[in-house]
Amino acid sequence: MDKAVVWLESLKPEENSVSKRYISYGLILENALEIQAILHLRTFYCNPKHCLDCRIGLARVNRD
Repeated sequence: MDKAVVWLESLKPEENSVSKRYISYGLILENALEIQAILHLRTFYCNPKHCLDCRIGLARVNRD
């Protein structure tokens, strides 16, 4: 697992609609590991509407 983490940290972040949305919110995504983390958060927090259980979602809700 450590090898996979090091490998993902060494790859450039992919550019897709999800990453672009989070970048527009002010996040700085520097590598593929961070993109995978955002995709995981989206699947388990954003999609089921658990925004208040996520620090990013909570900050976004409080900002608006």
